[in-house]
Amino acid sequence: MRQRFGYAPRRRLGELIAAQKEAGLMNKGAEGAGINQYSEVRSPATTAPKLTDMGISKDLSSQSQQLAAVPEEEFESEVGEVAQRA
Repeated sequence: MRQRFGYAPRRRLGELIAAQKEAGLMNKGAEGAGINQYSEVRSPATTAPKLTDMGISKDLSSQSQQLAAVPEEEFESEVGEVAQRA
């Protein structure tokens, strides 16, 4: 049962990250902004918060988004099976 609680928060984090991406609220770096590391001008696209600003590693973000992409019934079924094995 202990492991079940590790997956749900990561799944929720993935849902929140996906929602922020969809709303255009996540930093995309210099992608499509026409700037590079030598540019003095900062575009609004690069002022949005970064994952690291929120204390989220790329690995955690990736894993969380993968968990969020799994349909709810399948997720609950898999988590239940893992909990029974533990």
